[in-house]
Amino acid sequence: MSDSPDSRERPLIGSGASASKRRTLYPFFQRESETVLSIAGAIATALDTELLIGEVESGTDTPTYETSRDVAETVLHARNKLLGDLDVLGQTLTGPSPIETVDTATARFHVNTIVLGDDTSERLEAQIAKCTGCDTVVVSESPESGSVASILVPIAGGEHSGAAVDVASAVAAATGAWLELVHVLEPSDARLSRPEATALLEAGAARVPDTVDVDTRIIDDDDVTSEIIEQSGYHDVTVIGAPQKGRLRRFVFGSTTATIREEAPNTVAMARKGSDPERSLFAGPLDR
Repeated sequence: MSDSPDSRERPLIGSGASASKRRTLYPFFQRESETVLSIAGAIATALDTELLIGEVESGTDTPTYETSRDVAETVLHARNKLLGDLDVLGQTLTGPSPIETVDTATARFHVNTIVLGDDTSERLEAQIAKCTGCDTVVVSESPESGSVASILVPIAGGEHSGAAVDVASAVAAATGAWLELVHVLEPSDARLSRPEATALLEAGAARVPDTVDVDTRIIDDDDVTSEIIEQSGYHDVTVIGAPQKGRLRRFVFGSTTATIREEAPNTVAMARKGSDPERSLFAGPLDR
């Protein structure tokens, strides 16, 4: 897909870095979010990438003045808010549709990871992930989002389990939070034994940096979804892996991620490892 002449001429806001630098993209469609911006910054820092902020204005090749101003203001705010040596850049993103706009941006700006806000549906996130091959994270923000002291990471060994641990570790490192990795063991389900569940949690804990405190716990319960939602109430953020392929995209625990995103009382981040091995920086499935 080619860029329009107008988009090729627009420089990155705040650019001064190498064009080959790896990047984490935060594209917002309706409004920017303080919570999503903080999570995107944490991920960019952990992955050693630049953070690229872009407002998506689809159906046009020429951004409005208001869009350009919004991006510039968000970049300035991010630079003032985010700590460390993180490089923050900005760009207005235009194109015929949201998916095509983000797809073009990932190729043009050397994007590895895309962090999306809760103005992105689960279907749109899946389509963006499929088109780009990038790692993706979609954040459903709690109305009461604030400081982050603890993070819940439910693990069941799906293909995106390592990505969930990576995202949770990045947020924990940025906020000083501790992690609780849990596996809900269904007594009626013989697919995973208790020793296997223990090994799975140990594999997850081994991926967490030494600077982050982590606990592991097995919970016995037949209603996995309700248990995860209940446990989320004791933490500030919950990070889950994206749905596995097949079975109508049902969540690895047997319930949809949409239910957890909608009903959990805290902020929920869903992480997916990208399908393009040359772009993906997240870990794959956890070995047990």
